[in-house]
Amino acid sequence: MITTFMLSGPVFAKTTYVTCGKIKQLPFKFIELTNMGINIIQVAVPVVLILMGGMDFIKATSSQNDDEIKKAQNMFIKRLLIGAIVYFVIVIVKLLISIVGNSDSIWGCVECFVSNPGNCK
Repeated sequence: MITTFMLSGPVFAKTTYVTCGKIKQLPFKFIELTNMGINIIQVAVPVVLILMGGMDFIKATSSQNDDEIKKAQNMFIKRLLIGAIVYFVIVIVKLLISIVGNSDSIWGCVECFVSNPGNCK
C-alpha cells in the first residue's frame, strides 16, 4: 500500500493509494465508497420493499374492495421477486468474483471493489 501526504488547504491530509492491476495509484477512498454503495443497495432494497408493500396493503384494506386487495397482493409479489433478483444478483456476482479473483489479475481488482476493500494492496 502506497501512502502519501497531500496538501489540502491549511492542513495536511493523509491519502492512501492502492495498486490495482495496471493502475498504480487508485485512491482507497474510492474503493470504500463503491463497496459502501453496494452494501447500501443490499440493505435499502428490502426496507423500501417492506414500506411500499405496507402502504399498498393499507390503501387496499382501507378501500375495503376485494379487487384492490388482490391488486395490492399481486403487486407485492412482483416487488418481492424484483427485490430478490436485485439482492441475489449482487450476492452471486460477489461469489463468482471471489472464486475467480486473484490479486494479480483484473478480477482481484474487481474483488477489491465489490467484496472486501480491506484486502486491497
